[in-house]
Amino acid sequence: MQLILTPEVAEEIARQLLPALQPAIRKVLISELYPDTLLDKKSLAQQLNISPNTLNELIQMKGFPKSIKSKFSRKSVDKWLEEASR
Repeated sequence: MQLILTPEVAEEIARQLLPALQPAIRKVLISELYPDTLLDKKSLAQQLNISPNTLNELIQMKGFPKSIKSKFSRKSVDKWLEEASR
């Protein structure tokens, strides 16, 4: 038995699979496109577009990623922000 996959059928399969695959695809793309970087407080505040005072307030919040030799993992901070915004 041979499977005939028309463009219309392929599109429908993709439409149904996309919601289930989107989180995994996003995770892979982010890890490939944006390797982790360590940022000092000033650089992290600039990248997050917030003031240093606001960053200090975030750092005091429960669960905020700990610094490594006074530097913060951008991936850890992004993950924390995503979880905190849910």
